Amino acid sequence: MFDTSLAVGDRVTWWSDTHGRGVEPEDPVAVHRTGVIAQVHRSPSDDSRVVAYSVACRSTLGEYLVTLRPDYHHQPTRVGS
Repeated sequence: MFDTSLAVGDRVTWWSDTHGRGVEPEDPVAVHRTGVIAQVHRSPSDDSRVVAYSVACRSTLGEYLVTLRPDYHHQPTRVGS
């Protein structure tokens, strides 16, 4: 289930494949990812509906943004919950 209670600044974790699509942790191609919610994107027609999160991530090359979306089967979870 796509968690819509996350807010800017929340540290989150999720599993994806090498192409960024959400997968289950037991999937052989699953990669564990973490980041911090940088922006919450809401539906223009329904402000209560979260349609995506922009997540700031870090790597050895620097910082980059990842978009988490329910239609890509992402399942972000707040770290520490």
